[in-house]
Amino acid sequence: MTRFVLGSASPARLQVLRSAGLDPVVRISDVDEDAIAADLPPGTPPSDVVTALARAKARAVAAAVLADAAAAESDPETPHSHEVPARVPRLVDDCVIVGCDSMLLADGVLQASKAMVANGRFPAGLDLDGYLQRFHAFYGHPDEVIEQLQGEQVLPLATDILCQVNPGVVSFDETVRVLELIATKVAPAMGWKSRDSAPRAAAAPIAA
Repeated sequence: MTRFVLGSASPARLQVLRSAGLDPVVRISDVDEDAIAADLPPGTPPSDVVTALARAKARAVAAAVLADAAAAESDPETPHSHEVPARVPRLVDDCVIVGCDSMLLADGVLQASKAMVANGRFPAGLDLDGYLQRFHAFYGHPDEVIEQLQGEQVLPLATDILCQVNPGVVSFDETVRVLELIATKVAPAMGWKSRDSAPRAAAAPIAA
């Protein structure tokens, strides 16, 4: 049977494949993404950068799977030192390796970051993720957003959650879905409750 090999540590990508009825083998690549992106020509479109990174990850995982199979043939005990011991020799015979990468395009964030750098409030030279962290902005699968929020140092001081949507960028249905995920996945995991769910104090009697 053909097996899917996911060359990514992302829980969101793993969940997508599992939701489609697949049970992928996870093999994380050791690709240096920054080095690969730096070797690309200046002005490479984001879609080409993502494609190059995904291809490099898939090739690295393919090389690792082949190396495991070769080691298994020469030494039967070798596969038992891996996460997928007995299946590695069979895996190489019939598998599909999925290499993934993603990039968030947020011109508004980058433009705002340039203004903050010009005012001396942000350091220059950060990547998009670095500037998003400066703005305390989080994105991704709900599990990833929860993990990011749990590492946020100012969270204990927060009293409200603000959900900002840029009209015209996403559809109404997509906006509603995002808010539903925040309300049903993120908020409960963080222990947040709406004011409506909090117990209300009994109304004081009014003297006649």
